[in-house]
Amino acid sequence: MMNVAIVVPTYLNQATMLHRLCATIRETSSHRIRFYLFKHSSWPVIHRECECQVLNGDTTYFPFCWNRGLSRTWNDGLLLGYHDGADVVILSNDDIWVTDGDVDVVVDAAITHRECAAVNCVGYNHTSPGNIGLGFSFIAINPIALQTLGCFDENIYPCYWEDIDYVRRMTLYDMPMHTVMTTNVQHLMGATRRSLSKKELTEFNKAATASKVYYDNKWGADKVHPFGDSRYKFYIAPDDRHNPYPGHEGPGVQYAQRWGAAA
Repeated sequence: MMNVAIVVPTYLNQATMLHRLCATIRETSSHRIRFYLFKHSSWPVIHRECECQVLNGDTTYFPFCWNRGLSRTWNDGLLLGYHDGADVVILSNDDIWVTDGDVDVVVDAAITHRECAAVNCVGYNHTSPGNIGLGFSFIAINPIALQTLGCFDENIYPCYWEDIDYVRRMTLYDMPMHTVMTTNVQHLMGATRRSLSKKELTEFNKAATASKVYYDNKWGADKVHPFGDSRYKFYIAPDDRHNPYPGHEGPGVQYAQRWGAAA
């Protein structure tokens, strides 16, 4: 039996989805599970559901009231999960749920393929029905990834480019990813965007567009070093993760400066 950390940034105003995610993982996995829930919204209903999850005794809860960005939360969850003794850390969306055996087969693959930076899986998309690869929606990040590539780039905010950046670094460092083809993880793709107000969506899109510009500046024209500067390597050290490239601050660092130490 393995110790498995599940890192979940939660945005949605539908507590039933977070409840279903946690319940299906508990019900279908044979491993020791600990959830790390990071609340990325001010919805009271989500706060209440997260507090209910804590009552199960297997949940660590971070009650932030704003969108910190996926990179920031994924980094915190990965580092904390492995620090707390996890054998495997899985990053999970809050708009998915698992079926029998899904978690265990991902965990087993992550242990078997320790040479791989990550282990992802496949499932079913309920928004545009069909079988899909889940990318980073439900993915195990192995210790070798943290040792070799380090953290996600927190300049990228709120989402969409942090996983592409990580895969770019994996590719340049020639680190493989393993995909499990036997899972049936269920995904309600796009639920987060649909839960945003018009004002929130405008802000979200503005930041996501700025992150695309940042990513293009970092890797465009087939750069083999970040920003074409050989002083920068593929590794982002945990101590440097909040601003890994001084002078090239992207929207994530800029937003974090608004929040201060509380972020």
